[in-house]
Amino acid sequence: MKKTAILSLMLILLFASSALSQEATPQAKVEISILNDGKEPVKTECFKVGETVKVVITVTNLSDKKLSMPVGLDYSRPTLFRNGEAVAYRKEIDNHWKYDSYSSLRTLFTLEKLNQSREETIELEDAYEPLKIGEYQLSLEKRFWNKQNIWSNTVLFKVACSCSE
Repeated sequence: MKKTAILSLMLILLFASSALSQEATPQAKVEISILNDGKEPVKTECFKVGETVKVVITVTNLSDKKLSMPVGLDYSRPTLFRNGEAVAYRKEIDNHWKYDSYSSLRTLFTLEKLNQSREETIELEDAYEPLKIGEYQLSLEKRFWNKQNIWSNTVLFKVACSCSE
């Protein structure tokens, strides 16, 4: 009886540590870039006041298992700073996200193989009021079905009255 209890405890610890190590290892890599005039991703960009800022999100599967990737603003939540200060979400978005709401899912991609990638594009104006003049820092939290959230890289851009080269 004592031997069975010890063996059971060891198996529970083994499975628990396996589950913890799987959670700690990201199953995907999330990279973002800003679109230059809607054509080419760039690392730093200048936008005129009122111009649409589009963000390309590239998710790469880092495991040999299928990865389900929901798309849309609820599953790709941006974090934006202007001149070092956090930029507030539009009021209706902020209220929606306070309750950790997810919109009804319209699109789901499956990345079936190791190193397979998929892109989606969001517009910052869907989450924020029109951007004011300043220097911006943007990162993004990508949410997955398995409740694992992965943060992207950070990109820099500015908003100005005019952008000279």
